[in-house]
Amino acid sequence: MKIGVFGQSSIGQRHARLIRDAGHDVVTCDPVRPADETDPAAVWPKIDAVVIATPPLTHLALAQEAARRRLPMLIEKPLGVPEEIETWRQVDGRRLLLGYQWRYAPELARVCAEPATIITAEYYGAFGARDAAWLRDPAAGGGVLLEYSHALDYALWAGGDGSPEDVLALIAPNETMAMVRLWNRATVFLASEGPPRATLTADGREWARLQTDLPACYAAQTAHFLAVCEGRAPRVGLAHGLRVLEIVDKARRSHGEWV
Repeated sequence: MKIGVFGQSSIGQRHARLIRDAGHDVVTCDPVRPADETDPAAVWPKIDAVVIATPPLTHLALAQEAARRRLPMLIEKPLGVPEEIETWRQVDGRRLLLGYQWRYAPELARVCAEPATIITAEYYGAFGARDAAWLRDPAAGGGVLLEYSHALDYALWAGGDGSPEDVLALIAPNETMAMVRLWNRATVFLASEGPPRATLTADGREWARLQTDLPACYAAQTAHFLAVCEGRAPRVGLAHGLRVLEIVDKARRSHGEWV
């Protein structure tokens, strides 16, 4: 297969390398900086599938084009932004895989094997001086609720992948920190300050990022995406991405009601 990788940040380069290592051809381009890369319009007719690793505000238009061409797609998280939820519902997501790489961690899978009733999830990182400006801008798809939505993803997984009706949140200015409460039984802490860590506790079962081989997770995700290209159902698809966006939307609305 020939697979297009749109976006040439570090994550886009990682996807391109893993796909090549799996024995497939790669065509790279960056729609955000088309003057510096291959023209995106020239890439679409050449490819059999696409990886979308661009800023979140560009995901929807690229996914719409991929769906129009009936191409399998791997989209880096988050799916998009909450304001686009209704438009995303119109996208054909049958071969859309969402890039939550911790879903491929065996240690985390064991913690999430049975739906839990008491869940605490954390994801702490740091937006560095060299990171793209959009990472700090909630309106552009950044901020901890979207950029660190890994913790929302594995909290949902631990709870049985349902759609929580009740969402309460407290959010720091510019979304540098947030506490989100789901179903009255799951609490998610997100922060862009402090030592990086990712953890999950579910009914006493525990997982921490340090237990997991991250490169192996990305390699397993690539293998699964190639299987999706051959017809397998996506492990983490459009419906799940929409659930995460709905939680972010409800969290922001809930915080607005509290303050």
